[in-house]
Amino acid sequence: MSPTAVVVFDLDGVLVDSRKPFTGSVNYALRMHGHAEHDVAALTGFIGPPLHLTFAELLDEDPGSEAVAACVASYPENYSSVSPTETRVFAGVLEVLAALSQTRRLAVATSKPLALAEPLLEALGLRGFFDVVPGPGLSASAEDKSATLRRALEALGAKEGP
Repeated sequence: MSPTAVVVFDLDGVLVDSRKPFTGSVNYALRMHGHAEHDVAALTGFIGPPLHLTFAELLDEDPGSEAVAACVASYPENYSSVSPTETRVFAGVLEVLAALSQTRRLAVATSKPLALAEPLLEALGLRGFFDVVPGPGLSASAEDKSATLRRALEALGAKEGP
């Protein structure tokens, strides 16, 4: 297999539907720190970006503020307990991963903190398809998506560009 025969996936919204555990966990974190909860439909637009950016916008705070850091720290308390049962694998994903993994090296490059992504992939029966799963840490100043993607490509031995 060529070292460039790789496929990198995003997790949320591509492989899995994580709207319910995400929105519930954001509202949990907000509530835990005395902030108003947000409408679930409005929160779905925040799926994907790093948590510190989501909470910064929701709280109208600097991404490095104590309020943002507190919400980021509280988010996993709820998410880790509800995500294995509330996250859904999109139809056809298992079949696609099974087929691709026969001829390609696969990775997930996610903005979801790795401490949450790895257990979720395990619980959903997806982790075994992936050679690499880089993701940021739980801190409020986690890496951006381009850095995560670069780490995935490097770990797979792929070269950037066409």
